[in-house]
Amino acid sequence: MSIPLLARLWSHAREALSRLRASLAPLDTLSRGERGHLSRWLAALEAFARRIVLLEALSLSSLARARSGPHMRDEPAPPKERGSRKPRLRLWPRFKPIARIRQLGRPALAAEIWRNHHRAVLIARLAIARTRRRAPHIRLADRIDALESLIAAPIRAARRLAKKLAQTPRLAIKLALAPLRAARGLDEALARAAAASARDLALNSS
Repeated sequence: MSIPLLARLWSHAREALSRLRASLAPLDTLSRGERGHLSRWLAALEAFARRIVLLEALSLSSLARARSGPHMRDEPAPPKERGSRKPRLRLWPRFKPIARIRQLGRPALAAEIWRNHHRAVLIARLAIARTRRRAPHIRLADRIDALESLIAAPIRAARRLAKKLAQTPRLAIKLALAPLRAARGLDEALARAAAASARDLALNSS
């Protein structure tokens, strides 16, 4: 992976996020349509940033294999104060559980009764969580903060993703082939270059 390309990509991501911040009105004053437009713009920037992190992670993996030595270790993270956790951009999709056929008829065994009770508890907790969901403008602010944190210090995220790719190598191809979204302020030529480099590295590493 070309270091100058990575530097250009991160520089462009920082500029695009700065332009987005500069163009924003106070988030709590946005209409529903304006929030939707901002969410789509953010989604494109998030996809672009994820693609660059993937390039960083694949480059770290290639470097570790070339050295044929012990794996690089993360620098110890500074201790976190309780309640100080910041929003963090998800780097890979959640894996959905395999659909299973539910039990037909009334439960007859103790294990079946326990499973039904456990399922009911989870449904109740999910309903409570939905009622406590943050306001739309706060969720947007969290996404912007998470993206800004990632762009400011991407190496730790790249190392986290590199570890995940070492566990599930085929995930690299899935992430590399994820579609990029066009957005105002994003350079399409740079986005295509990032996509092509990620695809080539993912295919070579699998």
